[in-house]
Amino acid sequence: MKEKVLLIEDEIELQQNLKEILEYHGFSVLTAENGIEALFKIKNQDVDLILCDIMMPEMDGFQFLEIFRTEKKNQHTPFIFLSAKVSARDKAIGLQEGADDYLTKPISARLLLNSIYKALDKKNERILWSSLMNEKEKDIEYSHSLSKTTSPISVLLNVLGKLKTSTGPLEVNEVSQLVNLAFTSAKWIHSSFTKLPLFTNLGKLQPKPSSINLGDLVIDTLNEFGKESFLAHTAMTQNIVFDPEQIQFIIRELLENSLKFKSDSNKVQVEWFDNELSVKNQQTILAPTEEFPITAFAQPSGGVHERRGLGLGLFLCKEYCRINKAKFSCSVNAEGNFIAKLSFQMPEMPWKVSFQIALFNWLLLPLLGVSTFLIQQEMDEY
Repeated sequence: MKEKVLLIEDEIELQQNLKEILEYHGFSVLTAENGIEALFKIKNQDVDLILCDIMMPEMDGFQFLEIFRTEKKNQHTPFIFLSAKVSARDKAIGLQEGADDYLTKPISARLLLNSIYKALDKKNERILWSSLMNEKEKDIEYSHSLSKTTSPISVLLNVLGKLKTSTGPLEVNEVSQLVNLAFTSAKWIHSSFTKLPLFTNLGKLQPKPSSINLGDLVIDTLNEFGKESFLAHTAMTQNIVFDPEQIQFIIRELLENSLKFKSDSNKVQVEWFDNELSVKNQQTILAPTEEFPITAFAQPSGGVHERRGLGLGLFLCKEYCRINKAKFSCSVNAEGNFIAKLSFQMPEMPWKVSFQIALFNWLLLPLLGVSTFLIQQEMDEY
């Protein structure tokens, strides 16, 4: 059976030339002039690969890719950008958005076909990998979330492949863009797989609570992340009772999430007063809600944003708070601020100190009240 390619290109002459090349080499080709037309074409039929321009009327290539990837059945479909945009930044954005390759116009038939064959091979590898994971994991939802790591793995492989197969010297700026993209993807993979064993061990976990100076811990962590991205406010002087490793995980997770999803022009607000810590960032993904649901492997809808994590971070924060007798909640206010809030249990005072405070309140506060009344009376008479 012929493999079916969807070709999305608004330049009709180029579209027909590419269509002839692909059909000559044994492919079945569907054509569309923009993203909206392409969505109608694939509504009732599947395709094996998509070759897509970026700058098109009505719906551009980036918008089409975002909508296309929201369908579960399209998770493994190879996607190749073919564009006149040739800068290193444009290429990096294209790969980061989830494309398997980024080709620039004009392009030879040989380079085009090589890219298509490689993308189809990677598709088969991803399907096999996902199938093995589903067989290994009994929990279907857990396995589905694990399969999301194919996107950053694909990005990493694409970047390394470009560096390996480049036929000529790359510009310093282009190498820097590709290396940064690879580093970001590798960090995502490492972070995701680090959280999986933490999740599986939740049922066996026994916290080791101790008295912790939350202010010092927050300030030290902010310094590690870079204070220029945050606005910090505090009036907390008391210690909290919590497992040290778990509270450190929570603070890091909340700060990482806030930087990942915040609007570019706004700083993250970090506040700790009395027995509460809150982290607030302006964002544009989530709609206002008084109580944001926190469950394992669940993520907000948002197209390509769904591939940013497994959905375990906030769930681990909530569970760590629960076993340490603290409260954890998230909300989105009317201004679009995502707010994560922790309410801690404060250390219990020794009974002697508690008794002395109670005795002071019982004996001295009434006297202070009488003195205040007499002073006020004298001032009124004066």
